[in-house]
Amino acid sequence: MFFTDINMMANGKGIIKERHKEMVMHIRRLTNYLFMAALLFVLLPVAALSAPVSVNRAETVAKGFLNHINAPFTIYSIKEITYNNRPVAWLINLDPTGYILVAYDDIRVPVKGYSLSSGFLDLPKGYREILLQELELPSLLTINDSSSGAETANSSFWAFLEAHPDKNAAIQAYTPDTFLLTTSWGQAYPYNSMNPQINGDYTLTGCVQTAIAQLMRYHKHPQKGSGVFTYTWNSQTLSTVINRPFNWDIMPDIANGSVPRYQRDEVAALMRDIGILNRANFGLESTSTGFRTTEFARAFGYAPISTMSISNAAFFSTIKNEIDNMRPVLLSMPGHLVVTDGYASDSSGKKIHLNLGWDGSYDNYYFLDQTNVIGGYSFEPNHMIYYNLRPCSGSECSPYTPTSTGAPPVINSPLPDTIIDANGTTIYIEAYDPNGNDVTLSVLSSCDDIEAVLDSNLLTLTPIETESFCEVKVQAQSAGGTATKTFNTLSLNNMIYLGAETELAGEWASNYETDEFYIYLSGATTISGTRGYANQAFFTWVESENGVTVVAGPYEQTFTYSFTPNIYRINASLRYNYSSYKHDDKNSYIINVRLSSLDYTVSDLATDLGIGFQDFSEGDLVLSQGSNLISLNKTPLDTSITYVLAAISGKIKSVWGFNGTWQHFDPLKPELSDLHEMLPGKGYWIDMSSSAYLNVTGNSPPATIDLSPGWNLVGYNSDKISTPGAAFSTITGKYHSVWSFMNGAWKYYDPLNTGTSTLTEIKPGEGYWINMKESCIWAQ
Repeated sequence: MFFTDINMMANGKGIIKERHKEMVMHIRRLTNYLFMAALLFVLLPVAALSAPVSVNRAETVAKGFLNHINAPFTIYSIKEITYNNRPVAWLINLDPTGYILVAYDDIRVPVKGYSLSSGFLDLPKGYREILLQELELPSLLTINDSSSGAETANSSFWAFLEAHPDKNAAIQAYTPDTFLLTTSWGQAYPYNSMNPQINGDYTLTGCVQTAIAQLMRYHKHPQKGSGVFTYTWNSQTLSTVINRPFNWDIMPDIANGSVPRYQRDEVAALMRDIGILNRANFGLESTSTGFRTTEFARAFGYAPISTMSISNAAFFSTIKNEIDNMRPVLLSMPGHLVVTDGYASDSSGKKIHLNLGWDGSYDNYYFLDQTNVIGGYSFEPNHMIYYNLRPCSGSECSPYTPTSTGAPPVINSPLPDTIIDANGTTIYIEAYDPNGNDVTLSVLSSCDDIEAVLDSNLLTLTPIETESFCEVKVQAQSAGGTATKTFNTLSLNNMIYLGAETELAGEWASNYETDEFYIYLSGATTISGTRGYANQAFFTWVESENGVTVVAGPYEQTFTYSFTPNIYRINASLRYNYSSYKHDDKNSYIINVRLSSLDYTVSDLATDLGIGFQDFSEGDLVLSQGSNLISLNKTPLDTSITYVLAAISGKIKSVWGFNGTWQHFDPLKPELSDLHEMLPGKGYWIDMSSSAYLNVTGNSPPATIDLSPGWNLVGYNSDKISTPGAAFSTITGKYHSVWSFMNGAWKYYDPLNTGTSTLTEIKPGEGYWINMKESCIWAQ
């Protein structure tokens, strides 16, 4: 088809947690006796320990649990889980997504674990193993703990969940004459703001992308996808990596000027990803594509998708059944894909609610068995549906696997120099690995005046002090390597916008309100606006900083003017003199300002305002959250570890050194530590609670390092980056291999197999493991 356009219960909170603690205590107690316990288990009958739980009882408990937590989910399937060839649990798979793990015998708490957002198989394998081990072990532990009263203690919890298994059926039910979706998304700006462009204008998303995106937003699935998709369009190579986070909770119901830019970017990126997956033929007037259901299901983690034509007698009953199960359906009308998300209570059963993907316009109930004229388009009753659109579970899921680990990640966001005011800002960071591997982001600010914090791929910049100018460094790391982007951030008391392309957004409280934006303009500048109508439907005019009219106006449409370089004030209002537009439900707006050229920079503005720049010092050591293998590139004036690390002491979890034996420093318990100083030429493991940079000052390090047979944890005392062959030329033939740990990944150098070695640069400030054949002195 082608388209053109948990708390357990009120009196038992924490039972699962407490029971888990109890199990851990038992496990520790029996560590040295596990073999005997296993042997006893073989000899003693299981029935003497507890009552087995039948599949029907497990289903009843799961329904009671869903009722207790008020979760509008249904049971999709039930599967017996075995461990070491013995049943240990019932896996209850939920619809639309999630699972409940019910114990196989009633001596334990009924619910071992659950999720309403992902499947059991989505858990890390190691964690699944722990859960199943704990589900198996209590049966053994009761042999040595028959007096613990565990069965008596937990029986009340089983009884509670079995008492009211069907209460939440009422919560689950769909109510006719309502609709499931809350979104009113469209195809033009800002939904298309990450689409490819034609002659500088964004192409439309297309109805297919808008419909699918709204359905995905309803399910809020997946948290992360899989796969890499590439094709050629308009002599360009378009590519997208679906293995990235999807922040559903910040995607707005309507992406307008009242919503921060980073939230609109989330929606636009989703639209673009779906379009590239579908190999869309993007256009300015229309975007055509088909729905590649198999690729979609695999990449985004959905169940196999079914289709049905209106000629099938079960067409309308299938739509109704899907909606009754809280699952929207995609409806293929002739030339247009929409979402069906409700039905009317009339007797026909054919009056269906449509979300048309036109910013909420014409969304309504329509009789699908007859021709409908909607928004000037005529749709004959020649329809088809895509249904069973829900998150996959278990064997239904078939995610793509990364193709290789050879290429470094890419930070796709442009990250230009930025100006913020006292409110700060949040920026959507788009980073990916070309092969589909996981990417981890970290961020650092060069000064304490501007705080930079990452939440997944959302970067928040908060001024601690305004009138400051700092450098911000974003780093992406994957199995293929590391990528870094740096930009400058200027913090001002009063916002001034500056950029070749700038977006101004706001919302009017009444049609008497005028919003003002101070912005640097220079040369030919085009100013346009939108508030969700076909026309601009509000007034804009430009004044000097002091309020003198510069551009005769007001303008109610796009205009271009050549400005003398300066700071101006752009005004936006629903009213100008005696003319006005209605203050209605579309009171949010976006103004786009595009300069034909721009020579003035954020640094120039900071200089003109007398604000000094604080950048990263040369030689700063960048420390990421987690483990870092480093060395000192200077000889500190004071080598005590507390002095060297004083500037980042609040972010350090531990430091380890190795000099034939391990030495350890704990900043919370320095009196118990045996690592007291940090010296150049030595390597150190530093475990960080958050990212930071360490500036080490002092004298040049020694030019030689003593090495012993076996493993040596050392630094590189040169002031230049070198190749391994050159760096280790003075110890050629005396070592086996060299290993480093950079950006969360191991790299190695084998002098006998340089072609397969992954360590290609030796850098000052990094730490290295050298496996020596003999003692020697490494001259650098």
